[in-house]
Amino acid sequence: MKGKYSLFLCCALPCLLSAASTLAQDSRVKLKAYSTVKPARDSMGNQISPQDSVSSLATFTYTVTSGRDGNTYTGAMVGQDPFGSGFAPVTVTTPIVPVIITAPVSLPLLSPLPSFL
Repeated sequence: MKGKYSLFLCCALPCLLSAASTLAQDSRVKLKAYSTVKPARDSMGNQISPQDSVSSLATFTYTVTSGRDGNTYTGAMVGQDPFGSGFAPVTVTTPIVPVIITAPVSLPLLSPLPSFL
């Protein structure tokens, strides 16, 4: 009798767990999206317009032919061409832009465990 009971539990428990996780995945939580934009400012606190922020960053373009599909692809990168000569040191000053992401305390969709555990 004990063997039949443990066999029943071994078969029923995975079925119950998979059903519970399936039900938990179907419940949709509507999250509110918030965003904000703050204009760029210089070191004195004055707002910078996009026309004033034109940069003289060194850039180069490249062309590559794919060995897989034979197509030619082009692109552009910031910095000096690594295949060029006469390298000069380049200093790029960039602002650090903090990004704050806040989320609710419990996110049921991200939980690896079923909600009844």
